[in-house]
Amino acid sequence: MEYSAKDMMVASRIAYYDIDQDLLAAYNYQLSLREVLRMSPHIQEELEQTLADADSDMQRARAEEALNIYKEILEPDSKYGDWIIRKVRDTNAETGFYGCLIETGEDQAIVGFRGSEDASDLGNLINDWIKADIGLTNSTLTQQQLEAQQFMKNVAYTTDYKEYALTGHSLGGNLAFHATIMAPAAIRSKIIQSVSLDGPGFSNEYLQKYAGRINSVSKVMVHYQWSLVGAIFHQPSGVRNQSVRVQEYGDASFSFFRHDMGFVNVDEKGEFIDGKTDTAASIVKAISSAMDAAPSLFFVPLTVVSDMLNAEGISASMIKSIPEYVTEVCSNIWAVSNQGFVHAQFSIDVQIAQQVMDQVHLMQRKMNGFEYRLSEIRKNTIYLKVTSLPLRLTIFYLEGKVRQITEELGLYREAGNRIISAYRKIEKSNIDRFVG
Repeated sequence: MEYSAKDMMVASRIAYYDIDQDLLAAYNYQLSLREVLRMSPHIQEELEQTLADADSDMQRARAEEALNIYKEILEPDSKYGDWIIRKVRDTNAETGFYGCLIETGEDQAIVGFRGSEDASDLGNLINDWIKADIGLTNSTLTQQQLEAQQFMKNVAYTTDYKEYALTGHSLGGNLAFHATIMAPAAIRSKIIQSVSLDGPGFSNEYLQKYAGRINSVSKVMVHYQWSLVGAIFHQPSGVRNQSVRVQEYGDASFSFFRHDMGFVNVDEKGEFIDGKTDTAASIVKAISSAMDAAPSLFFVPLTVVSDMLNAEGISASMIKSIPEYVTEVCSNIWAVSNQGFVHAQFSIDVQIAQQVMDQVHLMQRKMNGFEYRLSEIRKNTIYLKVTSLPLRLTIFYLEGKVRQITEELGLYREAGNRIISAYRKIEKSNIDRFVG
């Protein structure tokens, strides 16, 4: 059974849902997708919040389409609601990777890969937009590609469906293609479709290195392109390429937002409607060729950024966890402080909190140094050609995110120190009263 373009888009959207794996495991991965979504109200709440926050017709249309697909899955007669998530590989916090195996029938399954997520989140920016996308400039596999490869190996040796399809949107499309190319022999002949939904391609170095593998599977691979993202780098030889029509908007930012699946037109059979490559995508394709010819001019600085993060021991998960940890520890101390008495355990908690504050201070200093080095890298790219402008803008954006995190860490450190100081005063007052 061959899937429609809409089927593949729905599977790709499912890969973006934050579904609780404990919930799936509690029911032995037997729940239908409809049941899972009904038991996961946070997903609908997030979609509705995105719609409520939309401040333009374009963003509302995008959010409404995402919500409509969600509601369609919940319909009693929806075939998508009957699908079952049988496997999940989630290293999103560490690497940005998320993949799931979706059973669509007794003998059929789709492997869906999550793509790049919101770059306004520093963790996504590091994992998806820097570490993952930089790797596409050569044949060295990215961490997410290795994760996709491992997930596909697990699927091959632990399941036995007659037919498999792979799909993903954006970076997920690149991962779907890579997983197809590197699929074990045990499953290779069972792959009937591999669909990249506006995903970036590969470097010439990658295509040359894996040419033999590509030739053996390219007949089942289809690349749909409708934005500048889908025009980045090169699609494998033998792959069917199709430009897709999108709903146009006059908004100046549409050239960026059109990458979203919500703007794609499908016909009554759920298939994409032919379109044409827009001007921005054509320019990006030309720039990509230049980048591929001399990647060091464009991406070495960003590779250095990634290496600096690793060398400093700064990870996205670490940065995310500090505010929550500081808040939890300090809230506990503050609650104890208000009770106005002394206990040895509480003093130990204060010492732990002070250690956390010291760690936050150290992280602050590292981030300050990181921001400075980023600015130096950006200044050193000024001599490059005009095509390096996207690179400089990316680094400038990253500088801003690092500065924001540094300021937030400062606020948490200041608040934590105030709470610790207040507790110590109460502790001293109680001791003085007890001694007196």
